[in-house]
Amino acid sequence: MNQSRRALILSIVYSVPLLIWFITQLQFIDWNTASLQSLFLQTLFAVLLLQFFSIALLLINHPEGNWRDNSLAVIHILLFPLPFMSLVWLTGSASLSILLKSFVCLSSAAVLLFFIQQGSQLITDRIKIIGTLFTLTQILLAVMLWNFRHIWWNWLVL
Repeated sequence: MNQSRRALILSIVYSVPLLIWFITQLQFIDWNTASLQSLFLQTLFAVLLLQFFSIALLLINHPEGNWRDNSLAVIHILLFPLPFMSLVWLTGSASLSILLKSFVCLSSAAVLLFFIQQGSQLITDRIKIIGTLFTLTQILLAVMLWNFRHIWWNWLVL
């Protein structure tokens, strides 16, 4: 199975439970604008975090792929929730600038993870211990992203 298929399967795996949660929440909210927009924003937060973790998992679990396959897989993960993001924008839950900022933030994190993975792949040919350091670096980056989420969420004006 190539990286693109893994990326699409991983995107489906994280989006199906999120979609089920979203649909069940739609049944229990008042159908006014404020509660609907709040639900869309909560789901948008979850999508962004799940995208980051799915990119990290994809690059950690399968580091043997070449850079073209890995970059295409990252692009697949980044573009998978665009229909949902357009729905969030059309409902007025988030402005286009907020969505673009979140996409740029997630894309820069994906590029950083990709470069860490590619750099460690070059080094691991010489030293096998770096593979463990690579995993720890990505886990540390994910923990830092979660720990400082209030800062970048404020920056995104979410």
